[in-house]
Amino acid sequence: MDPEKNCGDERRKLPRKKANSYFEVRNNENNELIGMLVDLNVKGMRVYSEKSLDSGQYYRLRINLPKPVMNQVQIVFGAVIVWCRKEEGANCSYIGFEFRNLAQIDRELIEKVIGSSKFAELKKDYNFIRD
Repeated sequence: MDPEKNCGDERRKLPRKKANSYFEVRNNENNELIGMLVDLNVKGMRVYSEKSLDSGQYYRLRINLPKPVMNQVQIVFGAVIVWCRKEEGANCSYIGFEFRNLAQIDRELIEKVIGSSKFAELKKDYNFIRD
């Protein structure tokens, strides 16, 4: 599957920034690994996962930060799955999450994180996903 197709690009109003480092996305309720962060903006994120999850599910998620940002070592937030696409020929999926009721402090934290060297402008070349 081409991860560039049908991933909401045509509806997205804010550009996404791709993660240049590994960021685990975990269920904050039970610490279960959901997947690895692919890209992020203040409205939502895309995650690469070994799971296939159903659209419409709500999660309290957590991303642990590699170093403190604004005196925080993690970002905890609510998000709903808006799409999940299985990767052809593999046991993994790309999952699109939309944040829900994001507190202003969390929005500022995300803005600070995506402005760091750990993130880069997302280009239409998605080869970094398969590296």
